Amino acid sequence: MAASVAAAVAVAVVLAGLARAQRRRRDREHKEQQARWAVQERIAAAAAHHDAVLEEYGAHLVDCMAAPA
Repeated sequence: MAASVAAAVAVAVVLAGLARAQRRRRDREHKEQQARWAVQERIAAAAAHHDAVLEEYGAHLVDCMAAPA
């Protein structure tokens, strides 16, 4: 009787440890995914800013080329 109780407790401890490890792994993967999304957002913002600067520069260039010499 005591051996079966000890075995059941051992199984419960192992299962609890596995569940905890899985939860930590899932949390770490979620945090990594959020970091990847943040990087992608920063890249998109930088690209949009770069495009805006190029458009403004292009407009100034057209104005300068159109100005009488």
